[in-house]
Parts: sequence; structure tokens; C-alpha cells
Amino acid sequence: MPKSRSEIPVATVSRLALYLRELQQLQRGATVHVRSQSLAERLV
Repeated sequence: MPKSRSEIPVATVSRLALYLRELQQLQRGATVHVRSQSLAERLV
């Protein structure tokens, strides 16, 4: 657990590019809404 609000775990930061890429792909496909669970499943 982070010691302060400003400390973001490295694993979280590492996933940000993956989330962005997947969200951009969904947007290109005209997806308007996506559940976090669905997004997570797409990244596995």
C-alpha cells in the first residue's frame, strides 16, 4: 500500500499504457461505455 497519495505503485503505472491503448481501440470501434471488468478481461 502506498505510504502517501503521491506514491503510485510501479505495477499501476506500467498498466496505464495498456489501458490507454485498449480504450483508444474501443473508441475507434464506436464503443461509448465499457465496464472496468470488461476492460480488465480484454487485457488478459
